[in-house]
Amino acid sequence: MNPEAKLAELGLTLPNPPAAAGSYVPTVRTGNLLYCAGTICMVDGKMTHTGQVGKEQTIATGAKAAEVCALNTIANIKAAVGSLDRVARIVFVSGFVNAIDGF
Repeated sequence: MNPEAKLAELGLTLPNPPAAAGSYVPTVRTGNLLYCAGTICMVDGKMTHTGQVGKEQTIATGAKAAEVCALNTIANIKAAVGSLDRVARIVFVSGFVNAIDGF
């Protein structure tokens, strides 16, 4: 099963790749490696979630924000390589959560 069919099976849809939210590029390719910049939870140019988990955001909305970030990252990967079928391996994933102290 190809990656986009798997996403559809999971009820997920890739958004259009989001525009960079600063002075950086979303991806950089060197040889057969693709590096992705940090991706925020933005859809159609608007932030979907703001604030800290444990304060303005719940664990559930924090998880949804992470889902939006992940889908945006996958959309950036697809835009960079043309097809998710071309991705052979993901080497490293790092994420950050804006949460209250002690969360």
